[in-house]
Amino acid sequence: MHYIVGNAYLLCLQCLWAPLAFGLGATFLVQWELKQQGLMFSNIDVPAIEDDQLSFLAIVVIMMVDALLYFVATWYIEGVYPGRYGVAKPWYFPFMPSYWYGKKYAHANCGWLSRSVATDVNLQEDEQELLGGLASYICTLCIASYHSDAQNWVRNARKE
Repeated sequence: MHYIVGNAYLLCLQCLWAPLAFGLGATFLVQWELKQQGLMFSNIDVPAIEDDQLSFLAIVVIMMVDALLYFVATWYIEGVYPGRYGVAKPWYFPFMPSYWYGKKYAHANCGWLSRSVATDVNLQEDEQELLGGLASYICTLCIASYHSDAQNWVRNARKE
């Protein structure tokens, strides 16, 4: 396997494809063996060819970056397309605070939700009290986005 010595930045960009980085690392290893020196920690950051700018250490770092990128891509795709028996998350799930901090964070700020629903749908005082007690349940059901149904929902919940 022979590669063109020269533009290290272009080669690093191409090495984001893991098989290419692995092949290039194997090439560097073989070149050190052909010099009859071998690859050791003392020369891991020295290029095998005199005119080259890349060393075996650079390839190892690039492969670690590859692993991190592949991990993030797998995590995201598995979240959005979980397979046959999973529950798909929305495409923007990494930007949701409830994903990172859990449901406690999502329900900790529900007080403003119950007040805004109560004022938006013009509920009576006793219905507002009921709504305040059910704030976390209302937050879970996303009643705030259905203002026209909120008043009927609260009255039916009160009857039960």
